[in-house]
Amino acid sequence: MRKGQNPLKYNAEPLEYKNHRIVIPIYIPNQEGYYKDLTKILAVSLDSLFQTIDLDKTNVTLISNGCCREALEIIQKYVDEGKVDRFLLCSENRGKLESVLSVTRGCHEDFITVSDADIFYYKGWLKETMDIFNTFPKAGTVSNLPTPHLLYTDNFSTHFDNLFRAKKGHVLKEEDIRTIYSSFGKSDAPHAEKYYKAKQKYIEKNGVKAIITTAHPSATYRREVFQYNPLERPKYLFNKKYKADRRFLDIPGDGMGFWRLATPRPMVYHLGNVYSQETAEQLRQTNAKNDKVNDSAGFEASPPSASISRIIPLELKRLLLGLFKKMNI
Repeated sequence: MRKGQNPLKYNAEPLEYKNHRIVIPIYIPNQEGYYKDLTKILAVSLDSLFQTIDLDKTNVTLISNGCCREALEIIQKYVDEGKVDRFLLCSENRGKLESVLSVTRGCHEDFITVSDADIFYYKGWLKETMDIFNTFPKAGTVSNLPTPHLLYTDNFSTHFDNLFRAKKGHVLKEEDIRTIYSSFGKSDAPHAEKYYKAKQKYIEKNGVKAIITTAHPSATYRREVFQYNPLERPKYLFNKKYKADRRFLDIPGDGMGFWRLATPRPMVYHLGNVYSQETAEQLRQTNAKNDKVNDSAGFEASPPSASISRIIPLELKRLLLGLFKKMNI
């Protein structure tokens, strides 16, 4: 039986919305083997995140994919401090894509950053990201980790629209490229060596540069990328052949005519799964030295503008993109 009326039933207080949300899926099932250092790395990652964002403008969602008690205690610390807007607790591991899509498909924020739980954030990362969105209205995805080898991966619209505008030059320092590949354990990979001294393909406007490439470890998306995302469900926890990241995060945006770009320098650092006290301290000192860096990100980006590439069938896009790559356009 109900007695009386719910006091909030006639509450006409308007809802307020922020412009940006960060979504971080976390999977640390135990502290053994591959996972033994990940609780330390998670703490370093989240510390750097909350030191480099403005919580008046940004909401944060943390997703526990069946994490162990030690990892949950670290997450709960930030929840208790009021820094986490939403904490999604999954009793079992649902995989990165399933857990991320369950959140992002319902987000009201205009911009959504999806990051891994082993990322260190440099001061100013969000401002540089938004500078690109504000300068290039067709940008749909901006990564903070420029990876040259992904130049032609699901980037047809970017290449097509900038066929005669894109430039080539040494935007990235060789040292930065080596650091990126080294952090993923791929510094000696056969494909990596050719990128160390190579020029990058980029676009520039009003003094703002953006490299044509996008990587998944930390990237910010326009909300529209998820709104028009295929409604199919991810089939696997992780299956490299299934290419879930590309299927749900890359191909839809490219198909909609959005540009997929990256900051002209690494604005995050991939910590990986091996903790180094020396590296963690060096990264903290880097942020401390840049304490006066302007972290205030402007979210006044114009609505996404239409691209003629949207009307080109996907299979034709792939053929043309292969031609671009072959001709090194």
